[in-house]
Amino acid sequence: MEIENKLSVKDVISNNLELLHKLDLIGVKSISSAIDLMHVYNTFKQYSWIDSKQEQKKVTASQCKVSVSYVEKSIALMNKEIRTKNKNPAFK
Repeated sequence: MEIENKLSVKDVISNNLELLHKLDLIGVKSISSAIDLMHVYNTFKQYSWIDSKQEQKKVTASQCKVSVSYVEKSIALMNKEIRTKNKNPAFK
């Protein structure tokens, strides 16, 4: 049996303000852009069987209907580490 948690939007935002601010600083400006970046990154990973990374990026760009530079941005952002002062900022 799953336990359902109810949180207000205010609580989620205020409890994760540091993390949201750091995401904004590195280029993730909205929830929508975070979802798009994650989709592109996951699509890139699905084509890991392609030997050439440049070809893998081109195929990903074609599948996601974005530019190769956007694929590169997605990969860079998803692999970037964020340091926080809180132990587990995503699950307060």
